Amino acid sequence: MRASVLILGIATLLTAAAPNPVAAQETRADTAAVLVAAARRLAAEGERDVAANLLRYIIRWYGDTPVAQEAARELTFADRARAAGGGRTDFIVTNTLFGAWLGVAVPAAFEADDPTPYGVGLIAGPGLGLLGSLMYTRTYPITSGQTAAYRWSFLWLSWQVFLIQELTGIGMRESCSPDGVGGEYCYDETSSGARFGALIAGGAAGIGAGLALTRLNLPAGDVALVQDASAWGTTFGAALSILLAPDGDPSDNAVYGWMAAAGNGFLLGAIPLARAWRPSVGRVRLITISGIAGGLVGIGLDLIGDVDDDKAAVAIPTLGAAVGLAASTVLTARRDASRAEAPAPVGGGALLQLGRDAGIGVPLPEPRILPTLTPDGQVSRRPAMGVRIAELRF
Repeated sequence: MRASVLILGIATLLTAAAPNPVAAQETRADTAAVLVAAARRLAAEGERDVAANLLRYIIRWYGDTPVAQEAARELTFADRARAAGGGRTDFIVTNTLFGAWLGVAVPAAFEADDPTPYGVGLIAGPGLGLLGSLMYTRTYPITSGQTAAYRWSFLWLSWQVFLIQELTGIGMRESCSPDGVGGEYCYDETSSGARFGALIAGGAAGIGAGLALTRLNLPAGDVALVQDASAWGTTFGAALSILLAPDGDPSDNAVYGWMAAAGNGFLLGAIPLARAWRPSVGRVRLITISGIAGGLVGIGLDLIGDVDDDKAAVAIPTLGAAVGLAASTVLTARRDASRAEAPAPVGGGALLQLGRDAGIGVPLPEPRILPTLTPDGQVSRRPAMGVRIAELRF
């Protein structure tokens, strides 16, 4: 008996919650309009994330109403506005740190022994970086992807010019020391000033290239893929230099050469891959950390097995990193696919969702126009609130 009453109650509620199509469409459009207005108020009050989530809810559950198109436009504008200024703070922090680094590197390039130039550099460098970045971002809005590209440009070109300096021997000089028996022995070494000079030159080139990149539309996921790919290429290049050396002990130039070649090769290969793939930052980070985990597993196996051979000790972590990268790339394939906007279903949230997109939902109150009988026996329509217990989608 109780089950019959419960079923009858649910059936009655479902019947009441399904007025004629025209009235239902009108009330759904009115509800969506009210929600859009609420989202605008939230955005005006600074609650932009809440407003964006509300707009997404409108698009998903009221996609059959004209107001949903307006909500989609509002969400697009909100996303663009958030992205346009999303990298400003990071850009300012990055340039302030770069300024501090250059403030120390410049006197080091001249091999200054007096602490005064370093003190002046630490005062002037961060301040110039801060003021310059503030002025730049007032004129040119910058996204998080553009900031990431700018930062990596500085770091990558600094590293590349340093490698070139080491490979070409620029700044190499002969140094001699007593041998302890009345004579001396001489050897070639690169001066610290030359190394710092190379880093400064590369950093300056990186800043110029980075500023040019900030004028391009660069998704953060694309930049993350290029950045991590070039770093992995450098790592694999160092490993290959050891594996390919006859005795497992390559020269410094061989290591630097393989690192430069593999790193830049991976970077250039990642650019078209990123454009075709369009990965999310989250997926790139998951793939990278999986590669790191695989490499650490390899190091652990080296320690457990007490591997003595240099080539084997390098090959095992390298293989582990490669397996981790490949496995994570496959296992996270659905991550980016899930970012695609699901088709907007017709109707609001229901406790039981049957048919297409079946599952359990959260029933939310919706305004309804319900037919009622007046005391004189006439049919009248009155506003009410209702929830959907079950919904069948085809």
